[in-house]
Amino acid sequence: MNHRTADFSKECVLLLLTLTVLGLGVLKARAIVEAQRKLAGEKGALVNTVRKLNRDIAKLEGFKRNLLTTLQANEEVTLHEPEIICARHAS
Repeated sequence: MNHRTADFSKECVLLLLTLTVLGLGVLKARAIVEAQRKLAGEKGALVNTVRKLNRDIAKLEGFKRNLLTTLQANEEVTLHEPEIICARHAS
């Protein structure tokens, strides 16, 4: 093997190594892009879940307010009933 052939062989090996590294880089880049797509989908699903949970919380807070108002009104009626009963017996 002469000097030119040896240099050419070295260049071929370097080229193959470079292409291998670039190929692995492309595979890695594809994997990264796929992972980003998957994460974007999961993020969208989580955003929708958070919106739904916020709506549910708002509904529950409204229910709580109504319940507390009803309980308070019932409590006031219960507190005033003895006065009515006593007024009936006094007459």
